[in-house]
Amino acid sequence: MSDPRRSASTALAIGVLSIPIALLLAQIALHAIGLALAQGTETHPADAAEEFFATTPGFFVAVLLGQGAFAAVLLLAIWHAGEAVRPRLGLALDRERWSHGLWIPLALGTLGVKLVSGFFLMPLFGSGEEYSGTLHGGIASAGLAAAIVLVLLMSVLPALIEEGLFRGFVLRGMLRAYSPGFAIAVSSLLFAFAHPDPSYAVLLVPLAWWLGWVSWRTNSIVPVMWCHFTNNFLGAAFGLALSQSGFDPAQVDPAQSESIPFWIPAISTAMLVLGVLGYFRARSILQSLPEPPRPEPDQRTSRE
Repeated sequence: MSDPRRSASTALAIGVLSIPIALLLAQIALHAIGLALAQGTETHPADAAEEFFATTPGFFVAVLLGQGAFAAVLLLAIWHAGEAVRPRLGLALDRERWSHGLWIPLALGTLGVKLVSGFFLMPLFGSGEEYSGTLHGGIASAGLAAAIVLVLLMSVLPALIEEGLFRGFVLRGMLRAYSPGFAIAVSSLLFAFAHPDPSYAVLLVPLAWWLGWVSWRTNSIVPVMWCHFTNNFLGAAFGLALSQSGFDPAQVDPAQSESIPFWIPAISTAMLVLGVLGYFRARSILQSLPEPPRPEPDQRTSRE
């Protein structure tokens, strides 16, 4: 018989270890790429890798490497657990706890959480420019077709892989024995600080808490995969629109508001209003549901 507390402790341990393991796997891959590029030249492997990742193909590879490292951790975790993947990760909608009327409020509510929390946290912790600037810079430097593919990659892969690991394996595993508040808090911190820029990670904590709460209340990770996808897609698409318009936020003087195209504050304000309304609508619906049951280990197949 599988012990829920042991299963929860294993999920917590894997969540903690996932960050250094993924970082190690990514560094090994980066070093191998540098060695391959520098072969037959006098260029140092680190310099060769840096030059490559400054290109559009290199940025594609960097995105795939980062997500691939976490995908490897997720696959190892699933193999170790020895349970059926779909129930273990919550890859099915709980029809008793789900309404199709939640799709749009959840997407907008996620946007609202990100915008409102950023408004309060950015003055205290910074804007996470090192990380977000790298992402948006990679989109801006690519041609339109390549940028569209990048937007889709940056939207789809994290929604599947990061949610599968942090909300699927870690959170659902911890919910087997720990309180929802503790499980959501810990999995949220692990998710946030899996991102390399500390100031950006702090900005992600409220968003991570929201995603964890939604996953718990719906007893599934499908809704938060949708939330994660729409959050990344809207952010990346907005960055693409800025780059295609020729507008560079880094060159704007905040004291000269006339230098900002009118459509930027108009869209931002509309997104904020819709986001706040979506948040309260989604939260109201989910709070009206009874508390979900604890996820149960698969007694027939679990190795834990």
